[in-house]
Amino acid sequence: MTAAILGTGYSVPSRVITNDNPIFDYLRENQPAGSNLFAGYHERRFLEPGQPVTELMADSSRKALSAAGLGIDKIDRLYGYSTVSVASTPNDLGSLHGLLKMRGDARVIAVNTEFTNFIDALEMANDNIALRRSTYALVTVGCNWSRYVDFRTSPALSAGDGAGSVVMGPATDPGQFRVIDTVALVGDQYFGTMQMAPEAIPTLGQAFTHPYFQILAGGAAGFTDFAIPSVTQCVNLLLTRHKLTGGNITLATHQASSVMMDQWQQEIQPRYYASTFKEYANPTLAAVAISFAARYNEIPTDWVVLCGVGHYFHTTAVLLGRHLP
Repeated sequence: MTAAILGTGYSVPSRVITNDNPIFDYLRENQPAGSNLFAGYHERRFLEPGQPVTELMADSSRKALSAAGLGIDKIDRLYGYSTVSVASTPNDLGSLHGLLKMRGDARVIAVNTEFTNFIDALEMANDNIALRRSTYALVTVGCNWSRYVDFRTSPALSAGDGAGSVVMGPATDPGQFRVIDTVALVGDQYFGTMQMAPEAIPTLGQAFTHPYFQILAGGAAGFTDFAIPSVTQCVNLLLTRHKLTGGNITLATHQASSVMMDQWQQEIQPRYYASTFKEYANPTLAAVAISFAARYNEIPTDWVVLCGVGHYFHTTAVLLGRHLP
């Protein structure tokens, strides 16, 4: 069975945070280490206090289902991830099953490969539908990282919240995008140089801080020496395999910084760069899903490459195609 993307959706909070917000005063006044790596932001969206990211995930899921013309009763597998989850385990993706009133036999499969969860889940959903182990799958990822950054550190400039979703099922139209190929690269020498973790508070005995995103020794090198070049390498591997050029594709990527994205634009030269960077900055694992859904109706090409960068360090890319022989 040939699987295809049947519908897309995304959801972001209504609360807009611009660069002149007082929350960034310390960063403006002190320019901490790494500020040169995090640049280009205009605004981002933050969840309201007490608002769960699963609310956005449910909204984006319903939008994708509506676009696909399907009811939730048709979905037999739910893939994706919520970060940061309320508990270390289980992941909040499980609560989405109840919020959407999914069938009791619909499986929940949390895919923890931040920040390539969406791309990896697409591949898994595609393969299981092709093998007839599943018929319709919902892929949903959500991010609430505005609550898990230290606003005295440069990554806080980029953090935004949001969720993105797709519905996959049997192809019914040649205009629907299908998963064609995937590639990945791993730079494991940088493993552990970026992490989400608490820190001990020495003056308070066994007390710890709230978990927050940290760039440790070697993290900046991972950013510049692996993450940035690896996206170009992955995309070029897919282009070479399928005898394509940048001009044949629409590209959607991780959105950590314009430092990254400007270089990818220059080196890959896609016909169209599907980005929501100016509006939503970097909703981490949801960035690619949100950009793909938000720009879906503007895609001018029959080929799309989605590419994410994660913290193993690793980069994963998927090639989508439509109107193919």
